[in-house]
Amino acid sequence: MSLQRFKVVDIENLLDAIQQMPRRCLITFSNHNSTIDDPTVWAALPLTNILNVDKLRFALGARELTYMNTHLSWFFSRGQVIPIERGKGIFQKGMDDALKILNEGGWVHIYPEVFQDQRIHPLRWGISRLILEAKLDPILVPIIHHGMEHVYPLTKTFPKLRKTVVCRFGKPLRIDQLLTEKQFASYTDVMKRIEITNAIQKEMQVLYDLDK
Repeated sequence: MSLQRFKVVDIENLLDAIQQMPRRCLITFSNHNSTIDDPTVWAALPLTNILNVDKLRFALGARELTYMNTHLSWFFSRGQVIPIERGKGIFQKGMDDALKILNEGGWVHIYPEVFQDQRIHPLRWGISRLILEAKLDPILVPIIHHGMEHVYPLTKTFPKLRKTVVCRFGKPLRIDQLLTEKQFASYTDVMKRIEITNAIQKEMQVLYDLDK
């Protein structure tokens, strides 16, 4: 695959967050346009970061796609993909495993949308559970990319060459930017999850619109 036009914007927002691990944990989240989103986004990292296994991301991935046979299970487990069972909700083993990584000062990446296409969809609540239950003051970094769908369309078997991809790394967020102290004290757990999920969606939309 050739990505001669790979534009990376504000990656220092992510690199600065990585430097704060393991004192703080890191949650990144992005839109999902193609099956090559995950490896392509991290190609923006400097080689020194890619080679530092202790500070590489874990990602949540659908079990029926990533762990469907022995060979794929071996491949994706080495790629630090945590299997998630669709339809099992936010209280399942994969989410528990992700929280354990965060609570040890690690980095988890999540694709919180329901669908893969070229707009921001309503988000699922899994991201809000990670944010609310992470114990090491999580750093939240939004990531938005455009153009992956042209490199590897969902309807094609092979990638296309010489397409433009833009990958933008947003400013880090804190939980107190998503939920006020009063809301945190008075809201039920469900209300907190709704509020945080909606706030994350708005942040993703703002970042998405910068490169439309």
